[in-house]
Amino acid sequence: MGGTVKTKAVANLLCSLKSIIENEITDLKTEKVLIDSSPFFGGATHLAWMAADALIIPVRVDEQSLFALELTLRMLKDEKSDFNLWRQRADIPFKPKVQAIAITHCGWNRQAEHQIDQTSIMFIERAVEIATRYADCFSTDNPIDHFALLSDFQGAGKISGTLGIPIDKLESRKFHTVDKKRVQVNKSVERYKKELNYLYKLLD
Repeated sequence: MGGTVKTKAVANLLCSLKSIIENEITDLKTEKVLIDSSPFFGGATHLAWMAADALIIPVRVDEQSLFALELTLRMLKDEKSDFNLWRQRADIPFKPKVQAIAITHCGWNRQAEHQIDQTSIMFIERAVEIATRYADCFSTDNPIDHFALLSDFQGAGKISGTLGIPIDKLESRKFHTVDKKRVQVNKSVERYKKELNYLYKLLD
């Protein structure tokens, strides 16, 4: 009896955020919920994983992010990781799958339009290689289908963040005032919109 009570107590704790979200979904008639969690696996992130059906992993084109990607996938797969050990103690069979890997801050070749630069390509290839080794962590059998490549949004990103205007709503060549300076939305915003739309479709 004691073991059953402990298992239920652990399950209730691990699923506490999931229960809150399910209640909010009912009350607000929401179809989808996005949880923005810490990049470090702590208590809040653990609860977020237990509440999530799918994971979106942002990966910047740098060494530290590649290391973090492999660490995250290993933690999800390894049955001896803290995440899985606690899940097993709570007798919870379900764990989330990776739905998307968003490669951020990709650089673009200035001499060849619509081509990513060689440095970014190198990091993307290594990220794909890591993902392939953990293919069973993804929601389909082909991890490469889950990659979305996103630019460094630069000026458009600053305008969007400062003024609270989604990038999708920014108009090319339109002027805005940011930090008392008049700035213009670059035509690259049209490419940014396509990149974000592709990521959105991965999540649909």
